[in-house]
Amino acid sequence: MKNFNKYFLAAVIVVSIFTGCKKESFQNDSIIEVPSVTGTWSYTLPADMTEADSTFLITLTLDKAQVVDIHVPISAGDGTAAEDADFALSDHAIVIPAGSTSGKVKLNIYTDAEIEEDETVVVNLGDESVANAAIPIQSVNLILHNYVAPYLDLSFDWSGTATVDTVNVVDLCDVDLDVLVFDVDGNDLGIYGAATGNCPEQLSTDGWDDGDYYLKANLWDNSVVHPTNGEIIGFPIRIGIVQAGAFDEVLPQNPNNIINSSEPDAANDGGDTTKGLIRITKTGNSYTYELL
Repeated sequence: MKNFNKYFLAAVIVVSIFTGCKKESFQNDSIIEVPSVTGTWSYTLPADMTEADSTFLITLTLDKAQVVDIHVPISAGDGTAAEDADFALSDHAIVIPAGSTSGKVKLNIYTDAEIEEDETVVVNLGDESVANAAIPIQSVNLILHNYVAPYLDLSFDWSGTATVDTVNVVDLCDVDLDVLVFDVDGNDLGIYGAATGNCPEQLSTDGWDDGDYYLKANLWDNSVVHPTNGEIIGFPIRIGIVQAGAFDEVLPQNPNNIINSSEPDAANDGGDTTKGLIRITKTGNSYTYELL
């Protein structure tokens, strides 16, 4: 009984020591004070523009640096232009690192050869996730006008096969046709971009002066298509004519002007077989054309 009283007394003393200590609170020791912030958007964008490869900067500036990173969403809106086809954003958020006061995103505008109506680019700056900060939510709007190239891209294609003497199948691209350019008086203008030996031949009107141009096919070298049975094989040319953003057509050569295997070539026969293809009229950046 004596020992029990001793242990009981000791326990009471220990409990009294712990319950008598002042209770400490560490609640506020790890709180970071985040100052209020105001953001301002800045950018220089035209209200409208013709499609052209261009880059514009959209900047968000804070009135004071923060102790944490600031993330502000950027997104494509409901415009008729297609993201990643007509335009692209370098990122879908502006991130302003802790200690900094500004961040940027790039808006890239692209040129294409599509024939289309005006399109609208809409970019949303911020959203409800930043509604508690003084960062305004707004949209950037830009009208894109269709790009029309100031020149024509022309192609002349006679590819295909023909059977010679009912046995031999030949590639018509082995026949070398050239396309020469003449003025209204029949003078060779020395424009030989489509007189190369390629099949198809390609030609651009970039740099041409206003006026009328007469394009004609010339038989330079026919070493492979010579039927011995009297058959005549033609080399019809398909004429591709493209003005990017305006029109894209393929025209068949006038059947009356198709060069054929019975005609002399320049390389082997010293001939000058030249047949009409197309007349092109250039007036500024506008073009008209007509088969010859």
